[in-house]
Amino acid sequence: MTSQRPATSQPGTGAFGSREPRWRSRTADRATKDLRKRAESRSDRFLAIAMELLSEGGADNLSVRKVVEMSDMSLRSFYQLFGGKDDLFLAIYEEAILGGLERQLEAVDAAGKDPLMRLRAFLEAEWIANEESSPMLRRSLVIYHQRLMETRPAELATVLEPQHKALTELVGECRAAGLTGSQLDDSATASILMQLMITTLQARVLGFEVAGRGIDIEQVWAIVSPTFSVHSS
Repeated sequence: MTSQRPATSQPGTGAFGSREPRWRSRTADRATKDLRKRAESRSDRFLAIAMELLSEGGADNLSVRKVVEMSDMSLRSFYQLFGGKDDLFLAIYEEAILGGLERQLEAVDAAGKDPLMRLRAFLEAEWIANEESSPMLRRSLVIYHQRLMETRPAELATVLEPQHKALTELVGECRAAGLTGSQLDDSATASILMQLMITTLQARVLGFEVAGRGIDIEQVWAIVSPTFSVHSS
């Protein structure tokens, strides 16, 4: 008579309803973390090369083919991380926005406790960061912003949300100090200020002027500051 081996119980089954051994979960977690680290390393490499290409030659200098060739990685690796050129654009723009926001918040901290000066520091820091960046890079970011407004508006709005949140809080500080006469809520005021800064900076980068007049941050602040100078009753 042929002996038979006992059937191997499946994970999560058995006489006592045993669960999958914890070591399986631990090894799966480690594997996931390793894969994530490798993916982040590859995506960082692709992004660094893309930024380099933009700084050297502008938007016309950037292509998926160039990025892949310079990375010494495969096209397959690129498309595992980015859905296409627009995904890369979005990543580049998000890196620029988050880097700019970090500088803006540092400027706010350095401005002290006066809410109006903190608001001014936030707006000025964005302007200064833009002026100090590579001309080719900032022109490319303007082009990408306009493209993403058309092709990926919801995702672009999400990228800008941390900046909007910080600005809303600063407007709230002004309101709490009685420094705003606007009837709009803080979020709406912050949205208008963001649109004003974005439009003004983009026009400056592209060299667009109305009536032959360029606009600088002092002129922008001359328009903005009276909004926050009326003490509410």
